[in-house]
Formats: sequence, structure tokens, C-alpha cells
Amino acid sequence: MLVSSHVLSELEEMVDDAVFMSAGATVEHRPDLAAPGRLRDWRLRVAGTRQTGPEPWREAVERALDGVSVRVERRDLVAGFADEQRAADGLRALVAAEIPVAEFAPASGDLESAFLDLKNLPGPPSDPTGGGSAR
Repeated sequence: MLVSSHVLSELEEMVDDAVFMSAGATVEHRPDLAAPGRLRDWRLRVAGTRQTGPEPWREAVERALDGVSVRVERRDLVAGFADEQRAADGLRALVAAEIPVAEFAPASGDLESAFLDLKNLPGPPSDPTGGGSAR
């Protein structure tokens, strides 16, 4: 079955395999939506940061995660992990460091991450009519 939509969160609930097309050509096939070798961003909110902002916690979180880069994004901290097991290990380290974690979840869905990875792929074959292609 072919389903096309711009609402990636709804599609993610339905699919377990994705083929991405541009200008009528397949540019990527992902039987497993997770991109190999790519870090996935996880959003972390520390209790009480709605009032203070996340910046006061950034260094402590980075120390607890030992080698994982942490950045501030709006009102949250964001850290990249290679897979769910490493994210779980990171959460365990944060709790062990007594950081009051209020929320911890992927920053985006697998399908959205796969779609965003397309910018790193070569474009579709050139259009023989000279019309170019949109991505």
C-alpha cells in the first residue's frame, strides 16, 4: 500500500518500512527507520527549569553523560545517543548523578529523523527536460 502525507507523526503510527522519492526517483529505502551510524537527539527537561531555563544544568548533565555533547534548545537540553540502549544508559547516569530528570524522550520520531537525513543524500537523477528537481 502506498501512503503519502506530510504529517510524519501520523505516518509513523502506520508504517514499519519507508521509501523516500524525489522527482519520481527512489532516493532512499529504509526497511528499518533508524539511520545507521547517526546520533539521535533526545530531549531532556530537568525539574524546575520552566522557571530558570536549562542553562544552569547543562554542564552537570554533560559531566554525568561523560563524553556526550549537550546543547540548549529553547527550554530543554538535547543530547545525541547512538541507540536506545545508550539513551537508557544515559538516563541511568543522570539519575545516579541526582539530576532531577522530569522528562526524557526522543526529540523527533524515527520517520522524521529518516526524512531529515535525506539532505545528506545525493539528489535524484537530473531531469532530462532541464526542469530541475525540488526536494
